[in-house]
Amino acid sequence: MKFKSLLILFLILPISLQASDKWKELTLPSDINTKQEKLSIPDGWQASDTKQSNLLSGITLFSGSPEEQVTLKSTTLEKENDEKINVVIWRLCNSTNETNWLSLLFSNTSIALNKQLPLGTKEVRVKHNPQIHIAGLEEIISLEYR
Repeated sequence: MKFKSLLILFLILPISLQASDKWKELTLPSDINTKQEKLSIPDGWQASDTKQSNLLSGITLFSGSPEEQVTLKSTTLEKENDEKINVVIWRLCNSTNETNWLSLLFSNTSIALNKQLPLGTKEVRVKHNPQIHIAGLEEIISLEYR
């Protein structure tokens, strides 16, 4: 009986480990609407609203909340699809209570959107299109985590 239980455990264990290694995609907003206010204008100048879009332009990962400003450096840059896609990977070393946050940056604004990654996230990868640039950075195609 003990042998059968161990055999079942060894057969099930690899399946459960593989399931936890599956990438999950996080849907990212492609743009946001903001309202900016003119606080001071130098003498001799006039201000106007250019009505430019605030497009998703960058991603930063933080250890702890973004207010703490502990930026995590990516660990790997890979190429996919015959080098048409750049993939930036962060491998995270988390303790059980440590939180990691994602911060989305947008063009033409200092407003960022922040979201805590699920506890236990070990890896994050962001795919970029090197052919298209937004605010000087490669277009973001997708973000996945596991």
